[in-house]
Amino acid sequence: MSIRRFILLISLFAPVLLPLAAVAQEQPQPTFTGQIAYIGADGNLWVLRSDSQIPIPITYDATTERRYHSPIWSADGSRLAYCVSDEEGSGKGQLYMVWSGEWLPFLVSQDVHCKDSSIPLFDWSLDGLQLYYARAFAPASAGDGSVWGTYAGIWQANIISGAQSELIPPPGDNPLIYPDLSPDGRWMRFYEVIYFEGLGVLRNWQLESSSLANWLGLGANLFPGLSDWSPDGTQVVFDQVTYGGFPGAALFVSAPDGSGLRKVFSNPEAAAIHPLWSPDGQNIAFSAAMFGEPGARLVLIDPNGENLRRLYHGPDSLIPLVWAPDSTQLLFGYSEGEHIILALYDLASDLSAPLTTASDWAVDWAPLPQQPPPAASLPQDVLLDFPHAEGLLFYISPDYRLVLANAQTGAQVDLTRPMALAGFTPSPSRRSLVYGNRWLVLDFRESGKLSLHTVALPSAPQNGSINWSPDETHLSFRGQDGAVWLVRQDGNAVRVPNAASLPEWSYNGSWLSYCSVDGGLWLIGASTPPTRIAMTGICQHRWSSGQDLLAYTVQDASAINGFRSYLYNPVTGESTLLSEGMLVESWSPDGKYIALTRPTSAGFSAFAVNPASGKQLYIGDFDQRGLGLQSWLVSGDGYFYGGYRLAADLSAASKVADILFDASDDGNTLLVGVGAYDLVTLVCLKPAGGEETNVLTANLATIPPEQKPGIWAQLSSDGEWLLYQVADSAGMRAGLVSCDGRSQEQLAAVKIPVLDGFSADGGWFAQSEPDAEGAGQLLLRNLGGGEDRVFPAMSSSPAYWIGNLRHGPPETYLISGKVTDTAGQPVSGVTILLDDQPATTTAEDGTYVISGLKAGKYNLSPQGNAAPFEPERRRVSLPPDALQVDFTSQKAVPTATIIAGVSATLAAPLSTPTPTPLYWPANVQQVPGFLEGFLVANGLPQGSSLLLLLICGALLAGLLIVLLILLIARRRKSTSDVRMPAPEVPFSPGEAGGVNLEQAQPAATQPTRIASQPSAALEAAPALSLGAKPLPSAKQADTQPVRPENSDAQLYQLLKQGIAHVKGDNFKDGMRELRHVVQAQPYNANAWLWLGWSAAKQGDRRTAYNCFKRAQTLGHPKAEEALRWIGSK
Repeated sequence: MSIRRFILLISLFAPVLLPLAAVAQEQPQPTFTGQIAYIGADGNLWVLRSDSQIPIPITYDATTERRYHSPIWSADGSRLAYCVSDEEGSGKGQLYMVWSGEWLPFLVSQDVHCKDSSIPLFDWSLDGLQLYYARAFAPASAGDGSVWGTYAGIWQANIISGAQSELIPPPGDNPLIYPDLSPDGRWMRFYEVIYFEGLGVLRNWQLESSSLANWLGLGANLFPGLSDWSPDGTQVVFDQVTYGGFPGAALFVSAPDGSGLRKVFSNPEAAAIHPLWSPDGQNIAFSAAMFGEPGARLVLIDPNGENLRRLYHGPDSLIPLVWAPDSTQLLFGYSEGEHIILALYDLASDLSAPLTTASDWAVDWAPLPQQPPPAASLPQDVLLDFPHAEGLLFYISPDYRLVLANAQTGAQVDLTRPMALAGFTPSPSRRSLVYGNRWLVLDFRESGKLSLHTVALPSAPQNGSINWSPDETHLSFRGQDGAVWLVRQDGNAVRVPNAASLPEWSYNGSWLSYCSVDGGLWLIGASTPPTRIAMTGICQHRWSSGQDLLAYTVQDASAINGFRSYLYNPVTGESTLLSEGMLVESWSPDGKYIALTRPTSAGFSAFAVNPASGKQLYIGDFDQRGLGLQSWLVSGDGYFYGGYRLAADLSAASKVADILFDASDDGNTLLVGVGAYDLVTLVCLKPAGGEETNVLTANLATIPPEQKPGIWAQLSSDGEWLLYQVADSAGMRAGLVSCDGRSQEQLAAVKIPVLDGFSADGGWFAQSEPDAEGAGQLLLRNLGGGEDRVFPAMSSSPAYWIGNLRHGPPETYLISGKVTDTAGQPVSGVTILLDDQPATTTAEDGTYVISGLKAGKYNLSPQGNAAPFEPERRRVSLPPDALQVDFTSQKAVPTATIIAGVSATLAAPLSTPTPTPLYWPANVQQVPGFLEGFLVANGLPQGSSLLLLLICGALLAGLLIVLLILLIARRRKSTSDVRMPAPEVPFSPGEAGGVNLEQAQPAATQPTRIASQPSAALEAAPALSLGAKPLPSAKQADTQPVRPENSDAQLYQLLKQGIAHVKGDNFKDGMRELRHVVQAQPYNANAWLWLGWSAAKQGDRRTAYNCFKRAQTLGHPKAEEALRWIGSK
């Protein structure tokens, strides 16, 4: 391309770019460096980071009763503390902390002073291991003349061990609040609350001598108010508390002991409040209100009282809140209606701009942490000594630990540290559960061990909104910000744009369906791009549980009742009409029949349909109360739908009862309701023998609808026991009854957090007994007559029984071990290679676990700065189930630091994965509003001029890159096609020392993909660019294309073929096959090395270098030698 053409092309963009740039400059946006924590307008805790374009939600459950307060960063920005109060106004709350970037909350203390305040409620020690806080206090209730009933001094808590102790006792009979450690660590500033009203009396405590500085001697008319430390901790600046208003409110500076008192600001026409000393010590910011003048001013002054500068004039409520860590900016706030506006002032540019909206004055600013979160969160893989048994269940302890307990033996094991979460969501099989933003996968091994694998999710699911794939290796969920995600068990995550519903899987996981915000129904398959099936207007679709059929409802005003039901076959891509005027309800458990419903004035009529023959069976009518099960159950000789029994061939339907609540696993015992609308009798029924046991009768007609009258009942799996809860004219009742009527027990004031209150084998029953503080105990009743169990538990949290998860012949295996030095000390950060591919790294205690491995033989080798290791390499065979393989570093390694109190099994860090964008094929235009939905979901407003500028700028940058590539290609054209003779080299990839292609199994650094999973289509990667020569896709190859398969076994065969072709000097076919491998498995170091070798043999040294570099990044032991060789050429 000539320079003239280039200039002409650029000139075409100028008329578009220049006006956009002018518009963008009219709306400057505030920028900052670091991270800012604040309480958002929704009452939750949020964090703004300079390395992220959108705010990060830290909490999600704020209400008018549950309020978050006082976020405080540690000095290095690695930790954030905050408190939450469930009794707003009481001043009592719980103290939590999170690691920056991890955002997983841990409980520190359950009794802290917690309330709305612009003054920080807590402070960190200089090393970030201690939190200083005040305990909650309350006024005296007795009339004995005392002011306070409960009060305390300043306390400290170790965030690792959880140890707590009183650091400063109250000097009088008054509570202490607002602890603030001096920057030099020598003094603790706090306030003593003497009266119900007011800030309290400022005190300074010298930590070394444990003595109190007497600030009452500052002067009879001088009462220190709000205060702040100088950066070196040698001085305190404070404002003056006055009860008469103007004049007299001034700013003072003194030493921590009260000496050296001097006035730095005084104006008879103004009052100065809320002083803040800048981190560089050069400025003191404060708010000044002028007498007779509306509003307030943001003011700066030198610490010596000179150089007064008025920065900003705002409402009366304006106050400075926090300095930037580098002192170049100041964050201030002012109230506007019911909210608080947080704004930035930039000292260099003398500009200010609103930053965000808050609901609390509490805000803090810290630098971005320089190190990743330390080993204090959930590990990615651990092996626990906890065998499988009958009667296992999950629950939350009073200190918010997720616990797995054995009802038979009383044994317990902690799955997490104490956290701020009171709920979790299990998978249907109970092999997995989601706790906060963590996905825990359990696997009981034959060796008596419990393998625990943890996956970090991009966000915490919203209200337990989760769908699981049939094999539970994938899940979909809606995050707290409303975004819909797909996540694989290895942590890969993709975001689904414009999704109005959670994706749902077909019975074998081959297909995904979801609804878009515009009412479209979409389908994704393993090799099928997102395709819109129909514009439904209503999101009501169900997959068959036994065949690839999707039933869905379309809202159509021209149809009877406004609805039509269709059946879609994803294989043929055809939809057929099921019925007009009816809605899709549910499939039978075996996936043969589907239930449709037709609205009626009293509720709905239900029909069963055979899609294969088109046969319809009228089932019966159901009222609008929604009592019991209004869906399918399988019986020995047919089905139940609600209170109706259906023949296996849909030849007849007969009414068994008015309501069906539950059935035993064998279908021989039913729990039913019999009676009219107002009177319902709960009956335990054995249909075969006609035996009936009447449990109770409820009168539901006399209860107002707003009081939610009704009956809830559950049957044990063996049909021997039933549990009921009733709300009727007799009040709230609950009971545990044997189906033969011989045993009945009233359960008073019971809460049943266990959704399946009976264990899987029917031998245990769980009930919660709360106390006044919200904690309580989980009572496990042994229905077989044995000993009961009691576990302390959170009464408001759920608990779930685990079914029969006994591990038979394992489908997968694991390898664990430890790396130590010659002195026996653990070595952390060592990369463990599995068949020359990185599989994991050692934790702080030197341990590692590799799970999800298929049976076969593997090569294990450690790699890292601690090399050499003994042994250098181990060849292992699986099974056995769990294999222990240890290594010893022969190099002197500094002793690994393990933070005191952290269990070895909970000591490996797990970072939240960077979500990859959802990959849509070329026909992305099929997704309605893709760009708009994606931008809005990420917090970018539609129609933003800045956004348009960025888009145009990106287009221009892309154009420049293309032009540069074309120019380079022309310069290299004369030499790029010339093959150089194969050089004699001192190495060959085949001599890498351990990859025996005839014996090695497929690489298992990633969990084995399930064939035909739709996620494979979502994870497909575009063509990879290596230097000047991009790797073409299969469609670009100049020979018959080889279609890359999804399974590791098929890719492994392709890898073998590619290497064989390269060895046989068939570089063309070899490169084509190896390209497909690295496109499907970009982590395959062996494929990258051989691809580089093939390129080198053809004279393409640039591509060879890039391939060798990628192999080095992935840890291939031969990559260094390859790079040295190609560099020498």
